[in-house]
Amino acid sequence: MQGDLCRFWLDILLAPKSLADRPERVLVAHSSGMRIMKRLRWTALPVLLALAPASYAQSIGYEETLRVAVAEQPQVRARELQLDARRQVADAADELPDPRLRAGIQNLPISGPAAFELDRQLPTQIQVGIEQEIPNLAKRRARAAMAVSDIDFATAQLAHTRHMTRLGAGEAWISLAYTQQALNVADEALAQIERLVPLARSAVA
Repeated sequence: MQGDLCRFWLDILLAPKSLADRPERVLVAHSSGMRIMKRLRWTALPVLLALAPASYAQSIGYEETLRVAVAEQPQVRARELQLDARRQVADAADELPDPRLRAGIQNLPISGPAAFELDRQLPTQIQVGIEQEIPNLAKRRARAAMAVSDIDFATAQLAHTRHMTRLGAGEAWISLAYTQQALNVADEALAQIERLVPLARSAVA
């Protein structure tokens, strides 16, 4: 492929200004160009892309593509929510349980003439209190350490998901840019060959 390409350009560059003087060069260039175009679809076009002008411009830049991909990836959002949940759990891991309010009534009649009357039968007692559970300190510390480990793991998962998303988006952007540039180069080569066809036919005639 590279040899055909070199011969194609050399045949054109070395052709005399007056094509009528050496028409065979046009035929050789045309033949070389046709061989190249037949093989374009099966190659990666590294030589053509190296020679192509840097006139192609993406409608969206590479960095912007990566940013949008990460921002709109559902898996990234899921990892972010998971990390937020782990942090909320960690905030409460070393805290004491919520206190509980306790209330009760003793010696309250529920039947007879004095049913549900507090001042008819003694001693009716109303009890109100607050109960606070205090877990073992070692257990609380272990629970806090586990919560920190969960945060670290969720953070690593989020970073990995973001990295893989950026990697996939970057590969897709490069593949698209490469393909579009290859098509532009192929179109230019075809246009050059098409301009040579009438000259070649006139030379043969």
